[in-house]
Amino acid sequence: MSTTSSKPWPSYRPPHRRRADEAIRAEAELPPAALVHALVPGNEPELVQTDAGMKSLAHRLRDAGRFAYDAEFIGEQTFYPRFCLIQVATADRVTLIDPLAEMDVTPFWELLTDGSVQKVVHAGQQDLEPALRLTGRPARRVYDTQIAAAFTGRDYPLSLSRLVDEVCEADLGSDHKFSTWDRRPLTPTQLAYAANDVRYLLLLQHRLDKEITTLGHADKAQAELAALVSPEAMRSDPLGMKLRARGVGRLRRKQQAVCDALRLWRFEHAEAKDVPVRAFLDDQALVDVARCKPLSTEEVRQCKGVPRPVKERYAEDIAALVRDTLDGPLPPRRHPGRPMSDTARERLDALWPAVRDHCTQRSISPSVVLSKRELTELVRADDEGRPRPDNRLTSGWRATLLRPVLGGLLD
Repeated sequence: MSTTSSKPWPSYRPPHRRRADEAIRAEAELPPAALVHALVPGNEPELVQTDAGMKSLAHRLRDAGRFAYDAEFIGEQTFYPRFCLIQVATADRVTLIDPLAEMDVTPFWELLTDGSVQKVVHAGQQDLEPALRLTGRPARRVYDTQIAAAFTGRDYPLSLSRLVDEVCEADLGSDHKFSTWDRRPLTPTQLAYAANDVRYLLLLQHRLDKEITTLGHADKAQAELAALVSPEAMRSDPLGMKLRARGVGRLRRKQQAVCDALRLWRFEHAEAKDVPVRAFLDDQALVDVARCKPLSTEEVRQCKGVPRPVKERYAEDIAALVRDTLDGPLPPRRHPGRPMSDTARERLDALWPAVRDHCTQRSISPSVVLSKRELTELVRADDEGRPRPDNRLTSGWRATLLRPVLGGLLD
């Protein structure tokens, strides 16, 4: 029985993806010719679709010691993104892997966890997630050019096409990110676009590293790159996802406890059925159930907004979950934060531009260093005489960088 909501959380991506795919399949023009450089492979990409080809490629990439990596996936239809194409490049060759073919891609995921081989990506955290999920080990020795660029004074985040244009003076061509990548056969234009996503990454790394070393930011960049592949960064937190629903900010203590229990329950069942969490039970229905606190099957069935398949199959489970939550110890009360004092607000308004200017003068993008929420936490705690919060600004390279501006807030 399907448990998909009759009104899943709206997404612009499916129709946008269809329109993009139609345009791509009607397009005959290929991207501009590749830049001629020793670190830029100029070949037409080959497509790996067999076990023998996958094993041979894994050996070749391991022997190379370093390769560029990107992936095309569709994330709006399944719990975990569906990987439809994997792109890799060494200095002499671009290769594409078809994970939808009848072959075992495990050798590639295992390669991502091999610390003897460096992987170069751009905004690659989601591309690296399958390594931990499918092998039980996180990706290792990863260099992300988007993060690295932030330590050369460039904006963060920065698109690959703009970074390649600025650093390599090369043109990636049209952006086909929203193509229907699970449709076969892939067109020559799609294959050429996918190949360009990795073609310049090794050259980017080479040139960015030179700039970072000259600026004296190598240690900072390395620390931030290490944090990218930590297991904690890869795991989803069901309670950390923002709820997009009316009334979520007005939930009382018992309602909030039921809401949190339902979020964990929704996550588990959506994962088991491989559907997006909001397609299984959307946020508004979840919050409405939490507000009603139904104790019986019949009360669950009377809750508005819950899809009929969920009511028919899981009404008793939901009622039992609500009863157990209300019978057990409730979480601590969530006291609404007091408004900041005028003094603290004035201090924050003065510090925020000063901190950003301090970072910019040192050729580090302020956006990779801190958020305004983190700075607000420090200012509020100091103003209220509370211990400083344990956020990213209080230790490591960020504390060292910001101490001249934040002073006593970090002591």
